[in-house]
Amino acid sequence: MWVGLGSKLTQLFVLVELVEAGYDVNQADAETVTLLHWAAINNRRDIINYLVSKGSVVDVVGGELQATPLHWATRLVFPADFRENFTYY
Repeated sequence: MWVGLGSKLTQLFVLVELVEAGYDVNQADAETVTLLHWAAINNRRDIINYLVSKGSVVDVVGGELQATPLHWATRLVFPADFRENFTYY
């Protein structure tokens, strides 16, 4: 079920349904990429907020670059979203 899920999640309500059905927000794919990584690189503030509120690990390292979601966000110049969301973590 997980393969490619992150890149296809474009609607928050779909994610909410999956999590309420028991999906682990920290589940990583074969490349060790989490949903938070995908939300970060796609500048999905609504999904970032939801994942963090559900216990998503903010400093998990993943992907080919072995980088955190914050690193993914800053590669595409979206650091303000993470600065606002992660200042208290």
